[in-house]
Amino acid sequence: MIPGGGYAHIAMDHEGHAVAQELVRNGYSAYVLQYRLPSPNIMRDKSIGPLQDAQQAVQLIRTSNPQFKKVGVIGFSAGGHLASTLVTKFKKEYIPNPSHVSLRPDFAGLIYPVISMQNDVTHKGSKINLIGENPSEELVQLFSSDLQVSPEVCPVFLCMPKMTNLFRLKTATE
Repeated sequence: MIPGGGYAHIAMDHEGHAVAQELVRNGYSAYVLQYRLPSPNIMRDKSIGPLQDAQQAVQLIRTSNPQFKKVGVIGFSAGGHLASTLVTKFKKEYIPNPSHVSLRPDFAGLIYPVISMQNDVTHKGSKINLIGENPSEELVQLFSSDLQVSPEVCPVFLCMPKMTNLFRLKTATE
């Protein structure tokens, strides 16, 4: 579970603990990720700090629970962006991974995610907090998960309450 918060805070209760508790009540194992917020004061590259934490979580869950057949991720809003980044950037290890544990989730749920960093579709606060006020076009493309999808990406359930954004996104990328 990856709660949102615009990369400014973490909505642990309603997008984290409450959802995890419901999953546990229904027989699933659930973890809530309390990731580091992007900060140039504690990170060499603030844009990858949260992704490092997400990759570390997948690695830890897989190594601590070898009985789990599948490991998935659910992310909300900016946490949905982090989940989508985890889903699309699984090939590049941003953490030490000497045992080469798979960092690729087996499935994902992206709930009203920040799916792009492009100006016309992004959540401005999330973009600024993660990649800065005036990021390069290369950085915008790199952190626009909608542009990083490949056939190797796990199955994804996408829930977007404002479908007009999705249609604009599709038109912008066709």
